[in-house]
Amino acid sequence: PTHAKAIKNVISFIDKNLGQPLVLKDLSSIAKMSPNYFCAVFKHTNNITVFEYIISKRCDMAAQLLITNPELNVIEVAEKCGFNNSANFNKAFKKKIGVTPSEYRKINRNN
Repeated sequence: PTHAKAIKNVISFIDKNLGQPLVLKDLSSIAKMSPNYFCAVFKHTNNITVFEYIISKRCDMAAQLLITNPELNVIEVAEKCGFNNSANFNKAFKKKIGVTPSEYRKINRNN
């Protein structure tokens, strides 16, 4: 409970800034904690690391964009969601969603 508000503030910041580079030093300073302590508290509070959380949210955002913005190519979607290269994006997306971004778009095109 003591850190709940600090972690909530960081999550809110992450959710609003998914398309931007998110740096541990900045996130931990929002929580007013050292980076190591912040990582431990975040993991304890959410049962995932802060970077797993960010990647998960970025994949959710990408899944939305792939369907709602067919004019964007996969690389543009990756960039808008804060992924720095398509290899990282494809790997993370497939791990979370179960298919590649291109496959996901194809599957959901006619829905």
